[in-house]
Amino acid sequence: MKEIVFDKPVNKAFIDYLGQSGELEYFSDFSRPFYRVERAKGYLLKGIEGNDYLRIYFLRTYLEEALSFFENYVDAYIE
Repeated sequence: MKEIVFDKPVNKAFIDYLGQSGELEYFSDFSRPFYRVERAKGYLLKGIEGNDYLRIYFLRTYLEEALSFFENYVDAYIE
């Protein structure tokens, strides 16, 4: 597990973008909207909208591949 810290809070548009890489679950009815994204053969993301960080859990079998994919995927995000 790693905690990824961003330079600004995670917003809904970014959550939707992350969701395109796997299966998104978004719980808007929580007092602080919670999301999780699961990517097969890769990772599980968990976070709260408005925080400037998220937690990423890697499958050991695909650790290097998943980390590389995630870094490149986030770098490609355009607001």
